[in-house]
Amino acid sequence: MNGCRSLISLWKWTEAERLTHLRQRIKGVVFDSAPSQTSAAADSFAVVASTPPVEGMHWMSSQTRRNMITFWFNIKKALGHSFGTLIPALRPHLSMYYYLKETMDLPNNQLFLYSKDDKFVKYKFVKKFLEYQKQLGRDVGEVVFCNTEHVNHLPTHPEQYRSACVEFIKKVERSCP
Repeated sequence: MNGCRSLISLWKWTEAERLTHLRQRIKGVVFDSAPSQTSAAADSFAVVASTPPVEGMHWMSSQTRRNMITFWFNIKKALGHSFGTLIPALRPHLSMYYYLKETMDLPNNQLFLYSKDDKFVKYKFVKKFLEYQKQLGRDVGEVVFCNTEHVNHLPTHPEQYRSACVEFIKKVERSCP
């Protein structure tokens, strides 16, 4: 959820700096393969792929690093899920997915680009999230791509991806005074 993490960071920064009025300048948001509750294995793969080996531990293979991180992430997710179930008010503090869903007042215009074939981001979580946004009265668009992996929609379906984004931008521009 790197893009989602950036959006959450922006939201928290505007709150910390007492600049929440800046959020009103964001007229729309595009979610590409997000948001979702991810698995420990997918998260560990992302961590290992995006960080260098720990100093002095170059002898450890990437697979071993992934296995170790997956183990700890499974524990973290199990504890988070348990506490979040027992005390629902904790969920947004334990999960980016629930933080986005339960605490952020997202822009009205939203576009979701995702796939049923994504191994990292489960279709059902993106679908649940966008349905929730619709219930809130948001203007939600979606494009469900066939046969594409995580964030690989643009190279696989360039025309469909571009046209969806261009139409979304035009719609956002029309909605602005």
